[in-house]
Amino acid sequence: MEEMMMRIKNVLKYFGVGFVSLLVLGIIAIVLSKSVRDNTYHVGTIGAAFAAKHVCSEFYLNGRSIDEIFQRDLMAVDERTSLFSAKNDNMNNAIYTNLGGFFSTYAAYRDGLGCTLVHDMNIKEYQASAVRIVRHKKSGSEHEYPLKSNIGNTVNGVNFQKLKQAVENSFYEPIEESKQDTRAVIVLHRGKIIAEKYAPGFGKESLFYSMSMAKSVVATLIGILVDEDKLNIDDIGLFPEWSDLSDQRKNISLHDLLTMSSGLEFEEVEAPGTDLTTMVYRSSDMAAFAANKPLIHKPGTYWSYSSGTSNLLAKVYANQFENLQQAYQFAWDGLFAPADMVSTIFETDQSNVFDAGGSLYATARDWARFGQIYLNRGSINGKRIISEKWVDYVSTPVKSAPIGIYGGQFWLNKGALNDNGEMVRFLEKCPSDLYFALGHFDQIVAIVPSKEAVIVRLGWSTDPNNPFNFGEHICNILSSIEDK
Repeated sequence: MEEMMMRIKNVLKYFGVGFVSLLVLGIIAIVLSKSVRDNTYHVGTIGAAFAAKHVCSEFYLNGRSIDEIFQRDLMAVDERTSLFSAKNDNMNNAIYTNLGGFFSTYAAYRDGLGCTLVHDMNIKEYQASAVRIVRHKKSGSEHEYPLKSNIGNTVNGVNFQKLKQAVENSFYEPIEESKQDTRAVIVLHRGKIIAEKYAPGFGKESLFYSMSMAKSVVATLIGILVDEDKLNIDDIGLFPEWSDLSDQRKNISLHDLLTMSSGLEFEEVEAPGTDLTTMVYRSSDMAAFAANKPLIHKPGTYWSYSSGTSNLLAKVYANQFENLQQAYQFAWDGLFAPADMVSTIFETDQSNVFDAGGSLYATARDWARFGQIYLNRGSINGKRIISEKWVDYVSTPVKSAPIGIYGGQFWLNKGALNDNGEMVRFLEKCPSDLYFALGHFDQIVAIVPSKEAVIVRLGWSTDPNNPFNFGEHICNILSSIEDK
């Protein structure tokens, strides 16, 4: 009984109200308010799922301790996560989390595929669905393009003293109690590293969490299929859920999905019970969740950023193959291996479709390689990955987005004229040709053709009251490089 009372106290403490008062309120809620009960369930299940998934990925992919993951990552997002417990299930290669014995959640690790929340399957059954990818070795040594270092060398057009200071400033903590936690910065110029720095505890072999930068990667995979005439951006009738003649969702094109202009309802807010958190933390099939959302705008006319849309793109990609084995092997052979992005782990949901909303892991150098593909207009290491036409497509503003801010699953800095005839851009001090993959907590891979540069910043900036100003830092780094 004493143990049970302690478990209940921990649960109540998590929801931020005193034990006795919340117990009384809880009894009233059980009797009177289904909405309160539902909200409590949402908060508990989402917290447990977030902890399970993140701990699993960082524990198995990076070898970090569970205590460190809680202290440095989870509690930085919400201190109440300290009340959750997490255990490594060695027998099943899984992480098990709960809150005082309630809201039990599993995230399972599969070699080469990373971690996935398992909602309604037996863990052993799920593990049996793992596939083995033929992973090619690096095509060159660590010193070959694009990783040859020019750090400390004299490079025309680069002010190394100014660059070094700008990179150092990216790691500066203005408020010690609330860290911005930059973990890696790499700058490439003309395909060579001119700056590279890691925070203590991280290094060249560390795998970094993409967050929404995964959207740009899945767009690249779609681009490969378009280049091979296996898909067309004008394709419609993309999902069986939309096949009814009276269902206007059948008119949503691949282009509409790529440019976040599908017109589908989707609440991109991190809060209990929203579309985003329900899809990410409670859905075994994320694309099915997104596909079942209603149409609230005519396709192609209204821009709305949506992780659900990106997961629909991942499903479009998956539907071109018979199974995960083929889908993953195509991604490996068509993108990751030829680009030498051999650290890449693209995690899936329980339905074995890539989590394009945001769950891909790669080293900082491999993220730099990804940016270099686009800086080179689609090629790397002398190998063509995507066409120049696709590079132009993803970096061209969609008309429905404000101030030229978005293209094909990439953010842009093109800008647009306001009502006063003044040019307004996303990042005012940065070049207008800059475009970038962007992820939550300020992950960024910036491609800047006019500077012949790629900038990667990876970190864990969780406090909205002490944000990492990625625009300022990117622009300061670029100011150390002359235009080509």
